[in-house]
Amino acid sequence: MPEMGCLGMPNLDFASFALHYQSAGESGPAVVLVHGEWADHHQWDPVVPGLRRSFRVIAYDRRGHSLSTAPGTKGSVADQAKDLETIVTLVGRGPCHLIASSLGAIIALRFTASRPDLVLSLSAHEPPLLSLVANDPRYQPAVGSMRESLLEARRRVFGGDPAGGARIYVDRIAVGEGGWAQLSPESRQTFVANSGCWLAESQDPTALSVDLEMFQGMRRPVMLTAGSASPPLFPAIEEKLAEGLWSVKGHLYPGAGHLPHVTHPAEFVETSLAFCAQSQ
Repeated sequence: MPEMGCLGMPNLDFASFALHYQSAGESGPAVVLVHGEWADHHQWDPVVPGLRRSFRVIAYDRRGHSLSTAPGTKGSVADQAKDLETIVTLVGRGPCHLIASSLGAIIALRFTASRPDLVLSLSAHEPPLLSLVANDPRYQPAVGSMRESLLEARRRVFGGDPAGGARIYVDRIAVGEGGWAQLSPESRQTFVANSGCWLAESQDPTALSVDLEMFQGMRRPVMLTAGSASPPLFPAIEEKLAEGLWSVKGHLYPGAGHLPHVTHPAEFVETSLAFCAQSQ
């Protein structure tokens, strides 16, 4: 398998679509990285050099994102979980450690619940499971505000303004006001290019929900992480999520938001490596 950053485009090719991935490192069990909305495997570039010191690191473009294709539609979250199973079994030669962010964390949670035998540990950063707090009066205003931001971003993308939709998502949800301007031109281009995937995923009625009962038989260690600069809705979601998990650890990234692997890579690597090591 080519090293991450080297020439070559390894794919898992199927009849109607292909999953692009990159692999780095040769020793140790595999760590599979699952990116969130709008992004691709390059979002993990800041942390791959540190992670590969101890593990074989696999990052892939989720279905329809960047170099991965899609069969007609971009697929539901359930479809994405099946894709992750394919990556873990065929590329990772599972079981593997999983590190996932945002919607990628929801995908990884669902996969781990369905195939715990293929997972050594899961580190999930800020899964936006709005359904877990939607009925709590304390958080209904924040849930309403986030849903309105998502709806406005969807309107922009659907109306032919993908950059405007991406800017709303980054400034109001992912990073905070001014976050879009701080992204590199390459990152902004990736967000725009993958706006159609985000639009399709946002129309999946199950995307931001989960039934805690699915985790009853999931005996795998999970670390739920959040950023201190993120909206307080994320820690509230993770507190509720933790109630349904067997073995859960929490970690807060001081000063970070929704993308600590981009903004705080050194701490992200140290925290992730320590959790994976204790979960062997």
